[in-house]
Amino acid sequence: MRHPLYDAPTYDKPIQVQPKIIELPPEELTIFDEVAVDENYDGKLAAHQIQQFRRQMLHNVLWTIASYSVTLFLALTTWNSREPVHSLLAITLLLALCTFVCFPWLRRTYKLQIDLRTGEVSRTDGTIVRSHKLKQLIGRRYTRFYYDFYLSINGTKYQVSKEVYLMCGRRVPYRVYYMPHTLDVVNVHSL
Repeated sequence: MRHPLYDAPTYDKPIQVQPKIIELPPEELTIFDEVAVDENYDGKLAAHQIQQFRRQMLHNVLWTIASYSVTLFLALTTWNSREPVHSLLAITLLLALCTFVCFPWLRRTYKLQIDLRTGEVSRTDGTIVRSHKLKQLIGRRYTRFYYDFYLSINGTKYQVSKEVYLMCGRRVPYRVYYMPHTLDVVNVHSL
């Protein structure tokens, strides 16, 4: 007797599963972060938002320091006193590779630092156009599919979480509060 889950026929091609995105009906006033909407309206970040972005910045800095530490350790282990030219070349290549990997973290940390120093929040009003993009993460033993969710308003595209994406209805006017340098959406509500 065959079990329907474990003894299923095998296929040569991988099966692509498209997750269904549920469309929520727009409410009269949908607010992403009710606690901070007054401060965001005044053009400032709320205290818990500042704390959240500082944690992100610290996370980026720690990953960068760890990456450079590992790179420096690898560079020192490749040092050969007999042929210093080859050793310097290997060290330079390792540091260049580490800089290439760490550059997005460093750029985001720099932009977050500017946004947190000023504490400003910009806002824009308009009709939101939602879009999503299916991405694929390939590992050694698995392949994982996931979505990146975007909101476009007045020609500017913001990457948002799935919750914010589902909260925003199509062709409904919204006000989006965002940080000016990183373009991180901090609050959304309908008009």
